[in-house]
Amino acid sequence: MKERTKSLLKDSFGSLVSNDRAISAAKTSPIWLTIIIFLVAVLLPVIPITVYYGSQNGSSSISRYSYNLEKTVPDFALTFLKDGKDLVVGEDKTLEIGQEYTTDPTPVYTYKNDTTGREELRVFVSPLTSKDKDAVKAYLTTIADFKEKVRDANPEVKNDKDVYSKPSALIFFKDVFAMQLYQPDTETARGAISGNYKSFKAGDEIVKMLVTVKDMNIEKPEDDADIKNILSNNHDYAKGVIKNFKTFLNKTYEEGKTRSTLFGTLIFSGIYLGLSLLMALIIWLLTRGKNNPFNYMSLLTTFKIESWVSLCPAILGMILGLVIPVDMSLKMMMFIAPLGFRVMFLMTKQLRPMQ
Repeated sequence: MKERTKSLLKDSFGSLVSNDRAISAAKTSPIWLTIIIFLVAVLLPVIPITVYYGSQNGSSSISRYSYNLEKTVPDFALTFLKDGKDLVVGEDKTLEIGQEYTTDPTPVYTYKNDTTGREELRVFVSPLTSKDKDAVKAYLTTIADFKEKVRDANPEVKNDKDVYSKPSALIFFKDVFAMQLYQPDTETARGAISGNYKSFKAGDEIVKMLVTVKDMNIEKPEDDADIKNILSNNHDYAKGVIKNFKTFLNKTYEEGKTRSTLFGTLIFSGIYLGLSLLMALIIWLLTRGKNNPFNYMSLLTTFKIESWVSLCPAILGMILGLVIPVDMSLKMMMFIAPLGFRVMFLMTKQLRPMQ
C-alpha cells in the first residue's frame, strides 16, 4: 500500500474524533472522495427521519389514548348495523354515497354520554369530494366550531371563563376520510388525520369490516337496548371493533404515509444540505481575519474541512435518532447540535486567530 494511501486512511478514520485529522484529510483527499463524504454526512442523519415517517400509521393518534373511542366507535358501528346501513367502496375507490346523505354538515350518528348528557362522537357522511375544496373546508369548519357548554364562568374567580366541550368527529366524504379528535369534556384538540379509500378493494363494506370480530359472532341488534347489552356484557368484542377501526385508519392513511415519508426525506435532506454548506461558509468567514493564519483558505478548502468534520456528527445523529424515541424536533437536533459544537471547537482550537 502506498504511503499516501496509508496516510489518507489514517486521516479518514482519525477525522471522526480529531479535528486536526479532519483538516489533514481535507487537504490531502481527492475532491471526489470529499464529495462522497459530504453526501454521506448529509444523508445519514436523514435515515431516522425516514424511519420515523415510515413508522407512522393512521392509528398512531390513538395508540396511547383512545379518547373514549372504545365506547363510541363500537356503538356507532352497531347502530349502523341495526339500521341496515353501510359504507361501501365502489369500483373507483370512492364511497357509494346514497341520496339520503347531503352536503349539509348534519351528523348521521351522535353518541351522547349517559352521565354528562354531552356529545362525545359525531359521524358525518357527505357526497362532497376533495375537488370541492371550498365546500369541504367550510364543512370541516362548521364541524370544528360545534361545542357544548360544560359550565358558566364564575365571576368570583379571577380569570375564570366559560368551559366548553367538543365531540370527536368521523367524516366520510366520497373520496376522503377525516377524523377530528378532542379530549372528552374539553375543547382541547388531540389530533386529526385524513386519508382516502384507495387501499381498499371494490365492494369493501366499512361497517361490516368494523363489526366483524374474529371468533365472535353477534346477532344483528334489534334496538338501542340490544347494542348497550352487547357492549356492556362483551368487552372483548368492543376491543375487537376498535382493533378493526385501527386497521381501517391505517388503510386510509397508507397513501398519505408514503407521501409524507417521501416529502419528509426530501425536505430534511435539503435542510441538512443547506446547513452543511452554511457551516462551510461560516468557517470561511471566521477565518478572514487579518490575524488569522488560515485566512488564505478558499471556500473550496473550507467546504472540504466541513465535509470531514460533519461525518462524525452525522453518524452520531443517525444512531441516536434511531435508538432514542423522541419527537421530530429532537431528532433534528441530534445532528445539528453535535455539528454546531464540533465546528465551534474547530474555530476556537485549530483555526483560531493568533493571540
